[in-house]
Amino acid sequence: MGRVSAKKSGGGLSVYLSICAISAAFLSFVFRPSFHGNETAANVLVTIFSVLAGFMIAVIAIAADGAILRRKDWRQDAFYLSEARKQLTRYRLMFHIYLIVPALVFLAQLELSWYPGTQAAVEYLLLFLAAFALLWSFSLPGEMTQAYVRKLKQAIDDQRQQEYQDLIKKD
Repeated sequence: MGRVSAKKSGGGLSVYLSICAISAAFLSFVFRPSFHGNETAANVLVTIFSVLAGFMIAVIAIAADGAILRRKDWRQDAFYLSEARKQLTRYRLMFHIYLIVPALVFLAQLELSWYPGTQAAVEYLLLFLAAFALLWSFSLPGEMTQAYVRKLKQAIDDQRQQEYQDLIKKD
């Protein structure tokens, strides 16, 4: 189990996030001309990220469930706590990005008289964050599935151990 967690939180996640960042940078340059001054696109982004922020609150609540602590061995509980803390930190960061995108859309739609190039920079940044967050969000179902399967396996192992202990006591 430690091997799976180390793999997910180590190089695999870093590579995935790097690919998301590179793709998001490319997409922000491709879509910025279509986004500039387009109220419909701005409304779509605000709607999508408002829904995603609400969804992320539910994900955080599910992930923060203390049931992952087995309360049998403090070392294993410390490991699970560490894993849960890493997962919750990622979810919190994603939640913040989900909130920053609508705020940047609001700023971009104001079209204030900024320094030359600032409007374009705000639009590039918001499109980068929007694309990055959407691409990163694709990893959520797999991550949540892994966590659920891990809990189920642990429950089966606990039940097996309990049945074994009960069998030993009978003999």
